[in-house]
Amino acid sequence: MTDSLKNTLTLSDAVRLVKPLRYNVMIKIVGAMCNLNCHYCYYIDKLRFYDGNHIMPLNLLEKLIKEYIETNEAEEVVFNWHGG
Repeated sequence: MTDSLKNTLTLSDAVRLVKPLRYNVMIKIVGAMCNLNCHYCYYIDKLRFYDGNHIMPLNLLEKLIKEYIETNEAEEVVFNWHGG
């Protein structure tokens, strides 16, 4: 290894240093099914494109939340909910 590379941080070094494992997921509602009806919304007029069967079952939401919390190693877990 040359002297110019001896202090180079490798990808595997960076992965080890970036603990605890933390990631983010955003839960995006089907925009046209939103119950807020915001005046600036760009989805609400798209309801005609949906068959109305795009609601996440409660058991799937519970599974997502449980696995998300278990997978994160950070002290604080953050959820982003987009829409109503």
